[in-house]
Amino acid sequence: MIPIPATASVAFKKSLTFKIFSICFICVHVPLIALVAYLFAGFHVEAVSVFTLMLIATLIGTATCLLALWRLLGPLRNLTSQVTRYRADGTPVEMIIDNKDEIGLLTSAVTGMISEATH
Repeated sequence: MIPIPATASVAFKKSLTFKIFSICFICVHVPLIALVAYLFAGFHVEAVSVFTLMLIATLIGTATCLLALWRLLGPLRNLTSQVTRYRADGTPVEMIIDNKDEIGLLTSAVTGMISEATH
C-alpha cells in the first residue's frame, strides 16, 4: 500500500470537495488503468477485446463512482430525515457525528441549533 502524506490524509478527512474530487478522479481513470494493465500483461491488441475491456472498465468506474458518492452523502440524507422527523413530531435529533468535513460541520451545527431550541 502506498503511504498517504499526512497533509493529504488530513485534507481527505476535512474536505468534502477533496473527497469528491478524489473519487471522481480515480473512477474516471479506471478504463485507462485497465488498458495499461491489459497491455502490460502481454495480451494482444485487438479492436474487439480492447473495446470490450474499455466498455466494462467504464461501467465499473461509473458504478464505483456513483456508489462511493451515494455513501459519501449518506450522513446528509440521515440529517435530512432527522430534521424532517423533528419538524413533524418534535422528536429530538440524535446523530453520531464522525465526519470532520463540511457535512460533519453542518450536522453538528444543525443538531446544536435544534438542541438549543428545545431547551
